[in-house]
Amino acid sequence: MGNIQNNIIFTSNNTQYVAEFISMTTAFSGIGYEYYFSEQLLFYVYGGYTFYNEIRLTDGDRNNVFVFNDENTVYFRTGIKFKI
Repeated sequence: MGNIQNNIIFTSNNTQYVAEFISMTTAFSGIGYEYYFSEQLLFYVYGGYTFYNEIRLTDGDRNNVFVFNDENTVYFRTGIKFKI
């Protein structure tokens, strides 16, 4: 749990909430492949799935103020790396 230096104020249903802390918990699994063109140049493909994802803001009593993302997602990443 991390401290927010400048508290964030949210208003919902005419009630103000003050977020003092941020918390992120993520569990994921993935697989990747790398193809080397040479010793320093490679192409990569990574993919995975987050099976638990929670990013939330809480107040001083650790009550949830706002939940950013709690949905499981699939992700892909590709690119070219040059290693020195």
